[in-house]
Amino acid sequence: MLKRIILLAACVMFSSMVSAECVRGVNGKVACGNGESAARYNPNTGKVTTADTNNNGVTTIENNRGGQAVTKNGVGAVQTQGGKTCVKTRNNSGCR
Repeated sequence: MLKRIILLAACVMFSSMVSAECVRGVNGKVACGNGESAARYNPNTGKVTTADTNNNGVTTIENNRGGQAVTKNGVGAVQTQGGKTCVKTRNNSGCR
C-alpha cells in the first residue's frame, strides 16, 4: 500500500511538471508519458519503470529494482540489478 501511495505522489508530481498523459491498461498497468519522458507501474509486480530521451535521441530506462538500459536506434547496453552488463550492437550481442 505504501508503494502505491509513493507511486501516486510521484505520478502527480511527474505529470504536473511535464503535463504527462496517464492511462490504465486492461491489465492494470498505469503508464504516463509526454513523448520525452515516460513512467509506468505494474501493480502485480510492484515494478516502476521510467524512461527519458535526451536531445541526441538516446533513451535511458531505469527501474526500481536497479536495472538500467541506454538505447539509440536499436543499439544499446543494459546493466542488470545483479551487475551483469549486456550489449547489443548492429551485428552482435552478448553479456559479461
